Amino acid sequence: MSQNFSQNVRVSCYTFRMKKLGKANEARRKAESQVLFRDLMKSPHLVATPTKFKGTRQSNKAKAIRESMN
Repeated sequence: MSQNFSQNVRVSCYTFRMKKLGKANEARRKAESQVLFRDLMKSPHLVATPTKFKGTRQSNKAKAIRESMN
């Protein structure tokens, strides 16, 4: 049995989780994410190159010099 919906009945496209945030909530969320981003940038970065990446000769020389000084 198929149900026929009339044209004036609209199915809501938004669920509870998809509702637009209020301006105060949105401002608070942006401020919190900005603080988290600043904290992330202040912390020491660790850039790891994959082992399969050989690197350039210059970068390999610099790496060897850095390791020999430690």
